[in-house]
Amino acid sequence: MSRGHPNFLPDETLRTLEVIAEKYDEGSPERAALEVAAKGLLFIHAAEHGNAFVTYLEQFDAELMEEQRRHLERMGLR
Repeated sequence: MSRGHPNFLPDETLRTLEVIAEKYDEGSPERAALEVAAKGLLFIHAAEHGNAFVTYLEQFDAELMEEQRRHLERMGLR
């Protein structure tokens, strides 16, 4: 299990991805992208790479420029 990061809550994130995916038709590019994202999170969690992923998220967040942070906020991702 990972040591925790506000953007890495596997169960909550997978439920959210499922809710969003249900809004798209089967076979649509949007649904396919969400399914790949969910599979990636499942892999990270199942392979016990959660701590490494949390470290990556922390580094990713630290390396963003202010303009990139604002862009993510406008998209509702921060």
